[in-house]
Amino acid sequence: SALLPMLVQTNFGYDATLAGLVLSPAGVIVMLMMPIVGKLVTKVQAKYLIAIGMLLNAFGMWLTGMVTPQTDYETFVIMREFQTIGLPFLFIPASTLAFSKIAPADSSNASAIVSLMRNLGGSVGIAIVMNKLAHSEQIEQSNLVQHLTVDNFGYKTAIADYMQAAINSGIPALQAPISAMGHIYQELIHQADILAFHDTYDFVAVVLLTLAISALFMPGNKLKKAD
Repeated sequence: SALLPMLVQTNFGYDATLAGLVLSPAGVIVMLMMPIVGKLVTKVQAKYLIAIGMLLNAFGMWLTGMVTPQTDYETFVIMREFQTIGLPFLFIPASTLAFSKIAPADSSNASAIVSLMRNLGGSVGIAIVMNKLAHSEQIEQSNLVQHLTVDNFGYKTAIADYMQAAINSGIPALQAPISAMGHIYQELIHQADILAFHDTYDFVAVVLLTLAISALFMPGNKLKKAD
């Protein structure tokens, strides 16, 4: 929810409304999955459902990491749906597991602690991810700059094309190289940012895979006996 709106607004020119429309359709998927998971949690151990949810979310993050400068709106919506399809497998089973061994008299205190830990976890998680994104942007810029040399055919071709486009638009020939370098720099920042998001989504996917394995070692919960 933090990364995708930032990605489409800063690198694809989406406004706040269109960025919101990228996220909104995925809410329907979550709503449809909630009743299904609600029934499964009475028949399947919550820790297994949590592991499934982590795996599904990891796949969604890995898929989003495949974004390119040509990715369109429909693709972003599909990526977001895959990001969130595993969330119902986390919300309901996690709550079930959290309160499975809590006495009714302690449920209010337990609910406060669970809410506190969710907020803390979300804040810490976003801070870590944003730090990873900023660090990756610097690394990717450094990696791309290494290819901007006079003996690189693609770089020389791009400079020549931008210079010709500048001259055709009425810019004096002496100023055309400056304009071309400006366009090259903007494209460098644009592609480095997208690569940084790719790295960050892959990082989150690895974290989720690790959590999926860890979930298997969580305690079990009582299941509803079949009639």
